[in-house]
Amino acid sequence: AAEEPAVSVAAPESLDVGGTVRRLERAPAEVLTGYPDLDDLVRVLPTELVLVAARPSHGKTTFGLNVLLNVLRLARLAPQPRPSILFSYEVQQEFLVGKLLSALTGRYSFHDVLNYLRSGDRDDPIVEEARERLAGYAGLVHAVTEPSLPVEELVAYCRRVADAAGGLGMVIVDYLQIIPIAEPTISKDLQVTRAVKALRTAAQELGVPIICLAQVNPPFSREEEPRPLLAHLVESTASEQE
Repeated sequence: AAEEPAVSVAAPESLDVGGTVRRLERAPAEVLTGYPDLDDLVRVLPTELVLVAARPSHGKTTFGLNVLLNVLRLARLAPQPRPSILFSYEVQQEFLVGKLLSALTGRYSFHDVLNYLRSGDRDDPIVEEARERLAGYAGLVHAVTEPSLPVEELVAYCRRVADAAGGLGMVIVDYLQIIPIAEPTISKDLQVTRAVKALRTAAQELGVPIICLAQVNPPFSREEEPRPLLAHLVESTASEQE
């Protein structure tokens, strides 16, 4: 009879409480989103992949940009600031800049900012101050707006930036269900599975929180279920399993 192949098993090891506690003492702090009520409920830890889901046109991108701006504000105060990366599969870079300017004004809508910039006027102190603040963040953020960028290249980009900068502050991806993969012929459900796996592994390996925006199925009803569940996500089977 053929011999059974040897199975490699790690040697038994007792729990190193002292060493683990010391590592926890040196662990990076949680990342604040800038939404106080949310930060009281949810703490975004380094190495975590966090899914933030909503229906179409319900503010996913705006939420992600506001979180990014808060991370950038905190990064400027750090002695060794780390850059963050925004991957947008829907919004072109010029419109992303307009949305960021809108958020920084705290008053004007994206369309207000867009109309102001198109007018050629430069006499609004609120928008001009927002432009100066955003320019000050330029060295701390990468904005990638390539709609055909596969998840494998997304992860490789993160690694290159992390290697060059000594780490990352945060990665934001907008949004899960339209991230391409290297094998586009497989089912959409499997594509989402692979995207989630790749992002989760990247978060753990790079020690960076990754916030990935996602879409909720339109049939979701608060009357039937007061809180959204993973089952309400578009292509939810893959997301639930991961």
